Amino acid sequence: MVPQLEPPDVMVDQMRGRFKAWWRIRVNLRRVPKNERPAQEALEVDYDPIVEWSDTDREAWERERGSGR
Repeated sequence: MVPQLEPPDVMVDQMRGRFKAWWRIRVNLRRVPKNERPAQEALEVDYDPIVEWSDTDREAWERERGSGR
């Protein structure tokens, strides 16, 4: 880790979906000098976890969604 970071600067969030969980790790770089920070990566604003599902899972989800559940 970067020596300037302190424990409150690293945040781990568990994100829960219907069938799986994933973790989001965020790092607050406010204590790191701007010239030492990594470049900002592209954000995944259009992330759709359904694209990772198998065809069977996707079909089941669409059936349930269409049935008014």
